[in-house]
Amino acid sequence: MKLIVEVRPDGVSIRFYPLTRRLIPYDQIAQVTPREYSPIKEYGGWGIRGIPSKSQKMAYNVSGKEGVELVLGDGRTVMLGSQKAQELALAIDLQMQA
Repeated sequence: MKLIVEVRPDGVSIRFYPLTRRLIPYDQIAQVTPREYSPIKEYGGWGIRGIPSKSQKMAYNVSGKEGVELVLGDGRTVMLGSQKAQELALAIDLQMQA
C-alpha cells in the first residue's frame, strides 16, 4: 500500500495505491492544520478509515503519527498522514490563496 498526496491546481489529490483515488477541491476546504494524532485512538488504525460520503471523520494513513487535518465546509474532517505535515499544510495553504 502506498499513500500519495498531491497538491494540484484543482485541489488535493489523494491516492491510496492501488485501492482508491479522491480529489478534494480547494473550495471545499475550510481549514488546514498540521498536527500529531493517534491513528489507533482517533481512527481505529492505519489505512483508509471511514467512508468519504458518509463519515464525519476520514483518515488516509500508512504509518507515523503526524498529519494534516482538513476541515471541510460541511464540518467533516479528513486526516492525511504525512511525514512532512508542516510542508504539506503550507503547500495546501499557498494553493488555496492562489
